[in-house]
Amino acid sequence: MSSSTLEIQQKKKESTILPKSYYYILIGDIVSRMGDYIYQIGIPLLIYYITSSSVWMGVAFAVEQSALILTGLFAGTIVDRSNPKKVVMINSLLQTAAVCAIPLLFTLGSQNIYVIFAIGFLLIASNFVYRTAINSLTPSVVKKEQLPHASGQFSLGRSVSKVLGPIIAGFLVTSLSPVHSLWIDALTFFVIFILMNLIKETDMIDQEHTTKKEKSKRTFWEDFKEGFALLVEIPSVLPLILLNFMINLGFVSMFAMMVFHLKDTLGMDSTQIGFVFAADGVGAFVAGLVLPIVMKKIKNGFLVLIGSSLMGLSILLLGYTEKAFIVAILFGLVMFSSQIINRTIYTLWQMQVPKNKLGRIFGTATMLESLSVPLAGMLSGLIVKHHGSYFLMKSGGMTVILVVILIYIFTNIRTIDNRS
Repeated sequence: MSSSTLEIQQKKKESTILPKSYYYILIGDIVSRMGDYIYQIGIPLLIYYITSSSVWMGVAFAVEQSALILTGLFAGTIVDRSNPKKVVMINSLLQTAAVCAIPLLFTLGSQNIYVIFAIGFLLIASNFVYRTAINSLTPSVVKKEQLPHASGQFSLGRSVSKVLGPIIAGFLVTSLSPVHSLWIDALTFFVIFILMNLIKETDMIDQEHTTKKEKSKRTFWEDFKEGFALLVEIPSVLPLILLNFMINLGFVSMFAMMVFHLKDTLGMDSTQIGFVFAADGVGAFVAGLVLPIVMKKIKNGFLVLIGSSLMGLSILLLGYTEKAFIVAILFGLVMFSSQIINRTIYTLWQMQVPKNKLGRIFGTATMLESLSVPLAGMLSGLIVKHHGSYFLMKSGGMTVILVVILIYIFTNIRTIDNRS
């Protein structure tokens, strides 16, 4: 065997050996995502038990998700200009305190639903900053040639958390109650803080794309405005933002009322709800396996439209079934479609946007897409109150399908193609 062949094999082997600091990030992300499901299942059920109202559940969802609009304005710029490790640490402490506040107040006899709204808003805002910071932190501890392997590990970890997280969350909510299960959720955030403390400054790799001197000359507002300018400069960004903005009207309406639909309409308990939500993880796992293949076979823009069509059809069919197993399959297909859409879009942007500007593109795009989310959340509660959750699923599915038809006719998304 030649020395050059041995050298290539050695480099391949080294590229799969990731640093210990990376696994602190990976474990923290898995724990964080599993903890998120406690909140996603527990809080809607808590509001349901307090109010027995789909409208209040819709209002809660709208208030929480409106945090994405505010946070999306600044999160990307903050992360691009800051130490992502410190951003994650501060967020984890903030989230720990916020989640602890709910069971603590209930223990003291306070069941103020507006406090839950405020804490939910804070959690969604800080969680978005955390996700943005984690995406920037990984390249700071992993060498460039190791990033593909690190990305694969992250995808696997997220799939595991999406499958196990809802099942564990459903069990905890059933065993401890929606309120007291939040103590466990708070613990998961504190675990992240501990893990981030284990990452030393010597573990960090300088992979900045602009020098510190250049950064110091730029103001926060210059970077902030550049994020909006990039939306116009890169042709594929605005049409894809428009698509997600419109799809949210159907998809978010379904998601906002999913717990209500499973609990009130179908009569499921917390454990059964957890198993249905676990289909999200199965869908994400399958999407991760399929996506690298189909992205090479199908125009990327057309693939986004195919995923959107499948999403609309699956939501529509949720309005016609009451069998738990079929509901889980359809919910899994919805989340599979969501993964196909979002991962394809993000891959397109990774290929087109400079790495030191991805945070701003991600943050600004998410903010603009999310403008329709509070409206969808509010409308979903009102629709369920007056017409029932089956009608909501049917109308949500038809909305997504109609959006795909309009986008196909009036935009050039179907022609976007970044295949190498």
